[in-house]
Amino acid sequence: MKSILGFIAVLALSQSAVSVSTAYARTSEDNRTPGSVGLGLGLGTFLFPVSGTSLALDYNLTPSLQLEFRGASGDFNGDDLVDSNYDTVYVHKLNLDAQLYEARAKLFLGNSFYFAGGLGQRHLGIDVEASDFQTQVQGDFTADSTCFQFGLGNIWTLDSGLFLGAEWLAFSIPLSSTSSSSYNVRGASDADTEKLKRDTQDVADRLGKVTSVGLLTFHIGYQF
Repeated sequence: MKSILGFIAVLALSQSAVSVSTAYARTSEDNRTPGSVGLGLGLGTFLFPVSGTSLALDYNLTPSLQLEFRGASGDFNGDDLVDSNYDTVYVHKLNLDAQLYEARAKLFLGNSFYFAGGLGQRHLGIDVEASDFQTQVQGDFTADSTCFQFGLGNIWTLDSGLFLGAEWLAFSIPLSSTSSSSYNVRGASDADTEKLKRDTQDVADRLGKVTSVGLLTFHIGYQF
């Protein structure tokens, strides 16, 4: 009789242990295993208004601290928005392209929410064409900037290693920059051409110093 009762007690205890184990679910923090490497793809507006794709390599130092190396590229075609008359000046073309390469650390606060900070190299280029009744102008402006990178978002990591999430907001704040400009002009006087030269370089300088914003970029990848 005692052996039967003992068997029933052991069986009950084992079933309770299974129930407790089954009830426990691993969180994203648990799944960010130290030493694991992740490879991720991104899509969204990484530098407003430019949307594009990104590729990221992640390394988990701890469940709360992750290193990330990311590259993103895209362009924005504004031709349909600017083919109009601005005080007798017609803007026929406006294209913006951007690239961003960054190295940063992600600090996770709890399960999935993170703050990110680091350094990045940003490239911005503008191609524009405009004309009035007698003058035609085509200009190219480029600016390369070393930036402080800041962002915040959520990343959920599953037991399988799959992760997904979004970066809700990000900033690229220039620390230093270089810029260049070129133009072709027809039908303008020497004085107007000289002024255009100064104005285009001023635009390029300002482009390199502007703080850019990233909005709602989605991410998916796998952790090995």
